[in-house]
Amino acid sequence: MNLCVFSDNAHVARVDVYNFSPPTPVLVQTLTPPVLLDGNMDPIVGLSETPPYNWQGIRVYKNSSSNPLPPGAIYVVVVSFTAVNYILNPLGSENPAGLSFVANVDFIS
Repeated sequence: MNLCVFSDNAHVARVDVYNFSPPTPVLVQTLTPPVLLDGNMDPIVGLSETPPYNWQGIRVYKNSSSNPLPPGAIYVVVVSFTAVNYILNPLGSENPAGLSFVANVDFIS
């Protein structure tokens, strides 16, 4: 699994693998340890942030699993994020965080 993320300003990412073969989805494993954190998730931090700013870089995460998945099942990979934008002007106003990502998941048999 390769994940590239650009976020304005901080984010948390999680990658889970689910087995969709049974009547209800079952979590098989989490490919992140348990989440990937980049930056401080407190928007007030942005008032004192100094260069290089967190939004000036693309974060690249890479991970693989040593646990083989049983063949014949239907697997779904769920990538989930929480992102926060530091600039809230006036304080308390809505200013949603921007987030862009590319995920590449390979299943090798």
